Amino acid sequence: MKYLTALDPFTFLHGDAKAPAVRQVFGTSGTGKTTLLEHWSYEAVRSKQFPKNWRLIIVDVKAEDYSDLVQPLRSLEAVMESINKNRITLFYPSVHTALEDVEQLVDYLFYMADEAPEFSASLILEESSTYITAHTVPPQLKRMAVQGRSKRLTMILANQRMMTNLWIDTQTAHLLAFQCAIPDRAMIQKRWGIDGENLSSRLAQLDFSWAHFDFNKLALRYYAPVELHDLKLTDKQAQLPAENGGIGGKLSRLFKME
Repeated sequence: MKYLTALDPFTFLHGDAKAPAVRQVFGTSGTGKTTLLEHWSYEAVRSKQFPKNWRLIIVDVKAEDYSDLVQPLRSLEAVMESINKNRITLFYPSVHTALEDVEQLVDYLFYMADEAPEFSASLILEESSTYITAHTVPPQLKRMAVQGRSKRLTMILANQRMMTNLWIDTQTAHLLAFQCAIPDRAMIQKRWGIDGENLSSRLAQLDFSWAHFDFNKLALRYYAPVELHDLKLTDKQAQLPAENGGIGGKLSRLFKME
C-alpha cells in the first residue's frame, strides 16, 4: 500500500486565520507520536516558512521528552522570559500546578499577541487529558480554542488516548492518528465517520506510520514514518532573538502574574 511522505510541519503547526486553532494528535505509547512532534518542532524552528517572531512552546507534564531540542524550564516566570526572547521554549511543569500554569501561560500568549502584532505562537500540550476532560475545558484553553486563530495562536493537543471532549472537535482543524487503543476504534467511527478498525489495520502494516485527517476537506491520508535524524539545535537556532533583545522590549516584565 502506498504511504505519502511527511506532511509539511507548517501545515500542522502554524496558525491559519481561516481554520480553527486546535489540532489533535493521539496514539498509544511507543507508536511514534512524540517522535513525530519532536522532529517537526526541530524542522519548524529552523524553517524560514515560519515568521521571525513565531514562537513554539512545548509543555510536557511527563517531564521526559523534547529535551534533545532545548533545555527544559521548570518555572513559569522563566518560561515567559524565554518566550519573549527565544524561538522555542520547553516547559516541565509540576504535576500539582500544571493546570494553573498552563492557564496563566495561555493568558500570557494572548497578552503578547495584543501588545506585539507581529507575535504568533504554537503551543503543544503533551498529555492534554491532564487539563481537558470529557465535560470540562479550562477557561483559558477554551479561549485559545475559540479566539486563538484571530490572535495567530495555535494549540496542539497530544494524548495517548483520544480526547473525549466533543466540544473540542468543533474547534479542531487537523487530526493526526497513530495506532490507537481498541476502545477508541469504535469512537473514531462514531465521531468522525472514519472506520477505526480499518485505520488500525492499515497503520499496523507499517510501524510508526500515521494518518492525517483534515476536518475542512474531510480527507484522510496515510503517511510513512518520519525520517529520523539528530535533533540537537544550536543555541543560535533555538534562540533566534528578535531585535532589541526580544519582542516589544521584554514584554514579559510588564505582564502581571496573579
